[in-house]
Amino acid sequence: MGVDFNPNLTTRAATAPAEDRQSNVMAADFKSAMNEAQKAADMQRLVQVADATKWTNTTGGRSLTDGPTNGNWGGKCWSGGEYNCWGHGSAPPTDSGDRLYMAHDLCYEKSTVVVSKDQKEVDPINKEKCNATLTNDLKALPKDPKAWPEPPRPGTETDSDTFKNWAIRFFSKWSELYLGHYSLPFPLRRSLFGERRKSATIWRGTLIRSSVW
Repeated sequence: MGVDFNPNLTTRAATAPAEDRQSNVMAADFKSAMNEAQKAADMQRLVQVADATKWTNTTGGRSLTDGPTNGNWGGKCWSGGEYNCWGHGSAPPTDSGDRLYMAHDLCYEKSTVVVSKDQKEVDPINKEKCNATLTNDLKALPKDPKAWPEPPRPGTETDSDTFKNWAIRFFSKWSELYLGHYSLPFPLRRSLFGERRKSATIWRGTLIRSSVW
């Protein structure tokens, strides 16, 4: 029995691989676009959730004794939306205050020195400069958080303002304590700050340990 030749079948067979490739490319582009949209949505949710103060943030093994966090950068060892004492995550600042906390964290990172194989600390002179810059910049923000260049998310203004004022008090007192310690007798300075006669450039605080904000 003979087989009739059908040119349409031949044409479809020849173009099928090209159509399949185009279809695969379109599917890959669509999947990539969906992934990017999901990442953007996840990041937006992270910003919204992080904007309020968390009084018991134990994310990633963070201790309750590390204190509260605000936004993605405010709080001890809370940098870029993750628990990290010597580095930072990628989460963006949530408001103007959070942007200043980010700048403070990055300032600390640039001032970090290696004390030993398993120990890093922030150079005390640069640490004081970082703290002074943070407190001055926080004080320069408008009293009403809604008037900040990057205002907090509606409903979290009080949280952000309270945390800002707490940060100002905390770092102002830290500065006074550190700058005033040179007026103390050396034995007391050594007891409180671990200061050594030959070099006082490495912070050895036993009263206040290094904390990255």
